Amino acid sequence: MPVAVALLTVPFLVSGCGKKRDPRLPQTVGVTGNVIYRDVPLEKGTITFHPQGGKGNPADGRLVEGGSFSLSTYSTGDGAVLGQHKVTIQLPPRLDGEPAGPMDTVPVEYTSVEETPLSAEVTEGGKNHFEFKVVVEKKKKK
Repeated sequence: MPVAVALLTVPFLVSGCGKKRDPRLPQTVGVTGNVIYRDVPLEKGTITFHPQGGKGNPADGRLVEGGSFSLSTYSTGDGAVLGQHKVTIQLPPRLDGEPAGPMDTVPVEYTSVEETPLSAEVTEGGKNHFEFKVVVEKKKKK
């Protein structure tokens, strides 16, 4: 009989032992969105939200079908910390030895936290769905 009681008690003890979020970490909220580049959804690469003001870690998301993304900071899908963010986009290098085409690179300013024209404010209770358009400046002829 004591073995049966022990076997019935173990599942209840184990169920309370889940991994909990560190309460010292800044609050995060879900963030989603889309990226458009050269008038088509950008379906490869990474988008990163860099918090301004030094509170919290950057949030990353993979660009997938339709140019959509969902951000993660401390755990998968937890979003981004609240506040103002600079937003950067990185594309993976080609691995086939071919030269990079127009859809294989984004303008360098979009890859730099200091130069990016993209920004977003993540708010508590807000929609936190962002649409970004990467703009390519046309070179002026001399």
